[in-house]
Amino acid sequence: MKILRYPKVYDQKKVGSYPTLVYSGGGLIYDEVLEYRVWSKDEDGQSICHSFVTYNDAKRFIKKTRTAEREPVVLVWQKQYIEDTPNGKYKLIDKERFTEWRIEWLKGSKRTPRLINAILRKNDQ
Repeated sequence: MKILRYPKVYDQKKVGSYPTLVYSGGGLIYDEVLEYRVWSKDEDGQSICHSFVTYNDAKRFIKKTRTAEREPVVLVWQKQYIEDTPNGKYKLIDKERFTEWRIEWLKGSKRTPRLINAILRKNDQ
């Protein structure tokens, strides 16, 4: 299996302790990766969240678990996030939240003042 490199989790000791039900997607930026997750079904069809310290651990779990979803997701902590408003403008929301993202959304999305300004400048174009 190819080893892929993704951000380390913020606090390994807290993996598995975060709320299971959180926002899904959105926000355009993140501050910290909290855990990598794989969703599966139990024998009654109920969803189960499995938490991992690394993306590669999550992928290994998927390979050996028949009822697991095909790809891990990542739980991120957003200390601020950017909302895409109905009129197509971006708005910086100064509120914390946890949200699940697709893994590929991590690339280039770690919050910095420069990134926030670049995204908000698109409002002026």
